Amino acid sequence: MINELGMDKYIVSLTTISTPHHGSKTIDFFYKWPEFIYKNISFFINIYFKILGDKNPDFFNGSRQLSSIMCKELNKKYPDKSDIYYQNYSAKMKNTFSDPLFILTHFIIKLVEGDNDGLCTVDSGKWGNYKGEITGKKFAGISHAGVIDLYRFNYSGVDIREKYIEIVEDLKKRGF
Repeated sequence: MINELGMDKYIVSLTTISTPHHGSKTIDFFYKWPEFIYKNISFFINIYFKILGDKNPDFFNGSRQLSSIMCKELNKKYPDKSDIYYQNYSAKMKNTFSDPLFILTHFIIKLVEGDNDGLCTVDSGKWGNYKGEITGKKFAGISHAGVIDLYRFNYSGVDIREKYIEIVEDLKKRGF
């Protein structure tokens, strides 16, 4: 929107939360598999997403867009604008069983890349003015679903809705 649609003159700041700005090395690994194998795996993942309510999931194409190569090309094509304040946060699950929805993905991404929220790694989420990790104080941490408040409950030490209010208040203090 900022670059492609010329909306930069109307936008003063952009905040991203758990956004894979640098892509996923895990996807890079699977990207190297023969396409027919990856498409078959994607078929079964799409069934899972349909059960969760996605009417038209497309894991194959969607996930490949999150490869490191694709994200690097996107970042080059759409560079940050100097007059816009960019800030971001990462989220982190503290263990694989923090969120049943992301048990498998958290486990695989943790093995390949490190700390993550079940979808996005902490490191890939760092862009612009990195503000830190959003995570609970206890055992579970916060998953990607949790950080977007999908479950509508508070985590130990973090009220997601209040966190969003904090972010907006901080932007207001900065004059945005």
